[in-house]
Amino acid sequence: MKENSTKQTLLIVGDYNRNDFLSMFDDLKDSFNFYFIEFASEAEVTSFKFKEYGQNVFWKDFTDAYDLLEQLKPSKVVYFFIESYNHVALNVACKAKGVSTYILEHGFRNSNIAELIHVGRKEKSVNGKFSFSKMSLNRVSSIFRKLVNISTFLFYFRTAVKSETRIAEFLLKYYWVRSRRSTLDTIRLIDSDLRRADIYISFSPAVFDSYKQLDVLAASHQVQFIGIPYFDKFHKALRKANPGPGKEKIALFVDHPHVTKGLFGWTEENKVQFIAELVKACTGEGYRLLIKSHPSGLKDQNCWKKVIAGNSQVELIDQETLEENISAISLVLGFYSTLLLPLAAIPGTVLFTFETHPELDPGKGYLSEHLVESGVGHPLLKVEEFRQAIKDLHLYKIEQQKNKESFINKWMYKFDGQSGQRLQNFLLVN
Repeated sequence: MKENSTKQTLLIVGDYNRNDFLSMFDDLKDSFNFYFIEFASEAEVTSFKFKEYGQNVFWKDFTDAYDLLEQLKPSKVVYFFIESYNHVALNVACKAKGVSTYILEHGFRNSNIAELIHVGRKEKSVNGKFSFSKMSLNRVSSIFRKLVNISTFLFYFRTAVKSETRIAEFLLKYYWVRSRRSTLDTIRLIDSDLRRADIYISFSPAVFDSYKQLDVLAASHQVQFIGIPYFDKFHKALRKANPGPGKEKIALFVDHPHVTKGLFGWTEENKVQFIAELVKACTGEGYRLLIKSHPSGLKDQNCWKKVIAGNSQVELIDQETLEENISAISLVLGFYSTLLLPLAAIPGTVLFTFETHPELDPGKGYLSEHLVESGVGHPLLKVEEFRQAIKDLHLYKIEQQKNKESFINKWMYKFDGQSGQRLQNFLLVN
């Protein structure tokens, strides 16, 4: 793609294999030149949709972060997160050269969930349940390739060598701490603006509160609220829809990659059992059940396929199919997911969240507490409770409907189909 010299250039740092992440830039395509960077080499690229927006580059293409900035000359650098060594190296180089940096939220990062995952992985590492010997061969190979990629490794240290003393000392300290600690521990131990982006572009005030905790941000840190760009399509689909009377009863389950990521005691065996019980309960109540799986949840998708094979009332769907059916969905089910935010906001939907996690005590709080406490979701501790809740569905509908407007204001900022436009307008002038 030929670069337009009259446009500003955005360097997007993050997983551009995720098409849903890329969709946040749909309204910006004609206003900016785009570069994408995250991977060490071509072997890690699994989707080429980024070509609709711009072009990709790799860490190995550059000697150091200063060389990257000199070659690409970005007007602004937008991160999905700043966690890897090279993210940090690029961030400090941007500060040294006066290039503005931004964090663009790409999902709801619940600080409580992050802490549970962090603690759980520490415990599993100690007792041997979370070790290299238990990881898949593919995962070990992936980690090994990244560790031995000398070009990527040297990018960080060459940046340190070329930096002024204050920045070089920070980079060496960051490497020393991060090589011995988790990402979450490192963030807590290194309280420096050199690690942080200049401005956060956030979905909403409540979502940003969680980011402030995770990234240890000052109350005065600059933030801009825009809503959630990749849910603009849902709002537009709802406006176009004109469902007739007597429509089919449709329930949507939003899955989470528990098995794939080894979270909260979920295994293929107990996930399959949960799915079988849920499918029986939903179809028994006359619902057609649509399943929206997480993009990274391959093992969890296989669990669904084992159970629903040959069942015409249950279907695994993609994003496009979800948009097509959005106005017909009356019942929403799920564990916890950013995707539940717009689904809870839709007028007339009823949301039940399953707080059934083998290694978590629901008495200590729900993973979807933001939905429950906002009054737009009702927690279920087991599938058996679903059957009783369905009998009172009309009561939940009335109760949840009256809380939707305040929920949108707090958790989504706005649900008007204009979030992408607000993102474009902000980046054009800030």
